[in-house]
Amino acid sequence: MSKTPKAFLLYLDKREYINELSNEEAGIFIKNVYNAVGNAIEGTNEEILKEGPATSILVREALKSIRKDLEKYQETSLKRSEAGKKGMQSRYSQKSEKPTKERKSFKPPTKEEVESFCLEQKYNISADDFINYYAARGWELSKGRKVKDWKACVRTWVKNDKKWGVSCSTEQKDKKGVLHDKQTRFYTDDI
Repeated sequence: MSKTPKAFLLYLDKREYINELSNEEAGIFIKNVYNAVGNAIEGTNEEILKEGPATSILVREALKSIRKDLEKYQETSLKRSEAGKKGMQSRYSQKSEKPTKERKSFKPPTKEEVESFCLEQKYNISADDFINYYAARGWELSKGRKVKDWKACVRTWVKNDKKWGVSCSTEQKDKKGVLHDKQTRFYTDDI
């Protein structure tokens, strides 16, 4: 059901005729137009005040354009209502018809898989350190995001090695070429 309009237009093309009316006749004209428009919208056929031929002619002329506008309004309102219903149906029917994507569940790599990937890509990292690091974090990235691609993690690991100048292998050489291991030592231990 379409809404009823809250306003109507009076076109200026009949202004010169309205200006020729006396103030009393112009008032009657306005009252007649308001009543006639209200009756047209409500669907009633109440009598229009007939106070002289000039006002009744002007009222009939004004009503022609107002009725045409009212029909156009109702037609547009109906089209918009149908378009809204159609859009709603397509929106809700698409949700149920969309095929759900099957996500592959993440499976942590084995040491052999990481080593073979590193050899293939010519990365020099320790597969044990990599697996232990991510296993300790529950295969989560920052902010609790789950790892989806462990190969991307290896690439980031290597990139950060280069960026920070740290090797992730279990043994490192210092600037003089002396080999050090990552074992923690205490000052009280004998060397």
